[in-house]
Amino acid sequence: ESKTRPAQKSPAAALTAKPASVQVAADKAKEEERELKAEPAVPIDVSFEFDAETIDREMFLTFIDECLEHIQASEEALLNLENNVEDSSSINTVFRAFHTVKGSSSFLGLSGVSELAHHAESLLVKIRDKEINYDKKFADICLRSVDILKTLITSLKAGNYKKPDNYDDLLRLLMSPELKKGIIPAAYADKKIAAPKTEKAGPVAETVKTALAGE
Repeated sequence: ESKTRPAQKSPAAALTAKPASVQVAADKAKEEERELKAEPAVPIDVSFEFDAETIDREMFLTFIDECLEHIQASEEALLNLENNVEDSSSINTVFRAFHTVKGSSSFLGLSGVSELAHHAESLLVKIRDKEINYDKKFADICLRSVDILKTLITSLKAGNYKKPDNYDDLLRLLMSPELKKGIIPAAYADKKIAAPKTEKAGPVAETVKTALAGE
């Protein structure tokens, strides 16, 4: 009585076939990546209201000037880091900028500025403490943070304070648990956050001057 033999795999197929455990792990990794990319965007609930009448005039003008000085110093420090990523002095310069702006903007009730500064400062702490390796991707995140901070301050000075382009995207990135571990989230791995349009910082707008307390 003849018996049917099970189909035999060709030698070539046997060589290219992945073990079941490896294939399962690969499928799971792809599924997790798809789920991460499909996750709904975290809502950013930050107020951009600004009531100039409740802010002391001299305090506001000092805040603007100090912010612009810190921003300029940060831009120069980031340029230095392009040539020497181990320059701890430059890293500290950027950290101090966000730390100082966070405190003063929070005191003035400028949530849009203080939230960005807070999360950017947290990233700089990890870079400063060597918990995150400062490379090109993280250099770009720091640069975009300074760019958007500059846009916020110049819009305040111009009397046109509003949320800049890409503010929400940057804040989501800075807030992500993966970034705090030194990992660029999959949703941002191939996405570069563009620099916002920034107006030149001229004199304080008359509309701001007249609204400030003491005018």
